[in-house]
Amino acid sequence: MNVSLTPELETFVTDKVDTGLYGSQSEVVRAGLRLLMERDRLLEARLQELRAEVGQGLAEARRGELIPGDEVRERVQRKSSGRHE
Repeated sequence: MNVSLTPELETFVTDKVDTGLYGSQSEVVRAGLRLLMERDRLLEARLQELRAEVGQGLAEARRGELIPGDEVRERVQRKSSGRHE
C-alpha cells in the first residue's frame, strides 16, 4: 500500500518519530489507524444505543405512554441549564 500525505501530516508523522515514542513512520500511521477504528467502533455503538432508545420511545408512544409537551419542554430546559431531575 502506498499512501500520500499532505505536507502538514508528513511533518506531524516525522515529529512523532523524532520524539522517540515511535520507531518508524509506519508505527505512527498504524497507531492513528487504530485510534480511528476505535472511534468508529464507539460511534457505531452509540448509534445502536440511540436507535434502541428511539425504538423504545416509538413503542411507548404506540401504547399511548406519552408525556405532555409542557413537561417535555421543562425537562429539556432543566437539562440544558444543568439542573437534572
